[in-house]
Amino acid sequence: MTLLFMAAAAAVAASADVTVERFPDADSVVVEERERVEYAPDGTYSDESEFWIKVLTERGRREEGSIELGYNARYGKAEIPYVGIVSPGEDEREIDVSSTTKDTTDDSSMADNIVDPLDRQLVCTVPGVKVGDLLHVKTRRSTFKARIENEWCGASVFEWTHPILKSVYEVKAPASRPIRSMSLRHPLGNVEQSSRVLEDGSTLHVFTATNSPQMFPEPDMPPVWTQVQGVLLSTASDWRDISKWYWELCLPHISRTTPGMTNMVAAFKAESGTNDLRRIFKFVSQEIRYMGLTMEDKSPGYAPHDVDVTFENRYGVCRDKAGLLVAMLRIAGFKAYPVLINVGAKLDEKVPQPYFNHAIAAVEDGDGYVLMDPTNENTKDILPSYLCNCSYLVARPDGDTLRTSPVPPPELNSIDVASKGVLSRDGTIALESEISFSGIGDTAYRGALVRKTADDRRKFFEARARALAAGATLVSCDIEPADMRDTERPMKVRMVCRLPGSGLKGASRSTLAVPMMSRQF
Repeated sequence: MTLLFMAAAAAVAASADVTVERFPDADSVVVEERERVEYAPDGTYSDESEFWIKVLTERGRREEGSIELGYNARYGKAEIPYVGIVSPGEDEREIDVSSTTKDTTDDSSMADNIVDPLDRQLVCTVPGVKVGDLLHVKTRRSTFKARIENEWCGASVFEWTHPILKSVYEVKAPASRPIRSMSLRHPLGNVEQSSRVLEDGSTLHVFTATNSPQMFPEPDMPPVWTQVQGVLLSTASDWRDISKWYWELCLPHISRTTPGMTNMVAAFKAESGTNDLRRIFKFVSQEIRYMGLTMEDKSPGYAPHDVDVTFENRYGVCRDKAGLLVAMLRIAGFKAYPVLINVGAKLDEKVPQPYFNHAIAAVEDGDGYVLMDPTNENTKDILPSYLCNCSYLVARPDGDTLRTSPVPPPELNSIDVASKGVLSRDGTIALESEISFSGIGDTAYRGALVRKTADDRRKFFEARARALAAGATLVSCDIEPADMRDTERPMKVRMVCRLPGSGLKGASRSTLAVPMMSRQF
């Protein structure tokens, strides 16, 4: 597969009027980019891209001084076959990428206690880039393992944090595995779409965007690619296909139950006199440590480990803990299922794709589900509130549709502070406060305090008291429950503080600085 692309002379001509005056907010501008994907009926594919980008500022020079390309070696490989630079008034010069490219392990997931040695990162350093230069880059990806066997899903964006003068995305679809769903998200009105049947019976889908404006990221926004103009494509007909695929993927692993698991569920029932869903949840949440290795051969990153392995080793990542919870709940007689959920931006309802970023569990409850996330070891809520309003998909043998997790009422996510004080003649207030935590407040503060010693916990609340008034002292501090891992009991704190100088007497009148403990939480 070879891209038909503009020559250096045409690229230089097209970039002639790309100046700081024309694009005052941009550090670099994409003059033209083209990507072409050709996939096979089994879902494997090849992907070639090529782009010209002009550097306008010093910041842009630093940003374009290296090219990064991530991939997972279990699914395929990636390479940067060509990098060239055109300086004003000079011919294009080629960079020796073999001497400036490193293929390293991407260790970004290690912060979450996940190790995958085949998560790779290609980094190509581009020496000699100057402001005003035109950078020419070619990349290539190829996959030998589909995420979903016999299905292909793809996406491309036509808008980014720099202006894009022209962007072309081509997908060659075989006749036996056509595109069944497609969606142009966040349209700006500058994309033309066309399709034509080729001599071999395949269909070439072409999307061309011209003059896409620069977007400006906002603080704490979802990933940029989810919020900009782009196209999503899939050979899956609906979300039920993805649901059934994940159920069939998980079933062999969650079926590997052991007598030890059965005996534990029976013991939980004997303790409580009933099949206690929360007791099973607490075991998986707190006794199975969150950590793991991604070593699966089939659908790595999606398939859980066999539940007997997770149960015996007492550790696993989200999909492993969810798989074990589902298995133990099914032993107890619940209709439990694995769940894929996307934390962050919602997924497109029209285009089924497997690109979720988290795994949890669900129990069928009438027409709906009780969702549970055993990943968090210290949450009182079986579904922490930070997972509300997220797209999720329940894996079922008969398939299910894409759903949105419920949003709890605000009063279930509150920190309630009740205080009373006694003012002495010397202007000192003896303040007694009771702080009750619920929902996300309980989850956040309990998660922070469970890692602290008793002395450090007292220092934490002492700092809250000192923030109320200069010279304040913490007389006493009682935290419930004493065992912060006792998630059956809500978290409460009773504080007694001494606040000097709260009352000030003047010649004609006196003032009182009313302490507001709630502001400290």
